[in-house]
Amino acid sequence: MKKKEYATKQREAVLEYMTANKDCHFTAESLYEYLKGVGSPVGLTTVYRTLEKLVREGVAEKCGLQDGMPACYEYVCGTPRSHIVCTRCGKIAHLECGQIDAFADHISDAHSFGLDKSKTVFYGVCGKCR
Repeated sequence: MKKKEYATKQREAVLEYMTANKDCHFTAESLYEYLKGVGSPVGLTTVYRTLEKLVREGVAEKCGLQDGMPACYEYVCGTPRSHIVCTRCGKIAHLECGQIDAFADHISDAHSFGLDKSKTVFYGVCGKCR
């Protein structure tokens, strides 16, 4: 028997933050600090558990990007998005470029491999750090 899902104040607070910051990447720690700052009684462990549950449900996406850096999360707006990450400053940006589709098609056709564009991450150096 499947456990009945229910909304908690903590889950609602996390979802409210995510939907208000749809184009932002954030860590569990930064979300925790925000919630603590606005007086929401939620523990860091609860934030992690809630985010992981939202990832499993397809509401959030987790980007484990660089060694030594905490994973980032973002609200899923329905379309899988690739990311670019600066290896110097850690900046993360969505890579919304028609060439990604062409690249994914090439990988599929030439290499018989289907890319998951929502988990595709390109690393390099951003314009500011260059």
